[in-house]
Amino acid sequence: MNTDASTNMTTEQTTKTQSRRSFFQSFRQRVLGTKSMNNKEKQDQIKAAEVLEKEGDAAFVKHVFTDQDTGRGLTYAEMRDRYG
Repeated sequence: MNTDASTNMTTEQTTKTQSRRSFFQSFRQRVLGTKSMNNKEKQDQIKAAEVLEKEGDAAFVKHVFTDQDTGRGLTYAEMRDRYG
């Protein structure tokens, strides 16, 4: 592999990772500052964002469509009610 291409790819990946991390830190701060949600709702939002950040899209979709207390699948309307 070309060393320059490898370095550029690593730099690009690092930039994307830092950008995602910055977005999720900002998201957490916005959620925590929201007065229209109770603490459980805030924690649910933050946990869903963490799943997206650490495990990816498929895990996130599975997470938000599953009741975290019972394991029961949620309808689209129930998911929207919880996560917006």
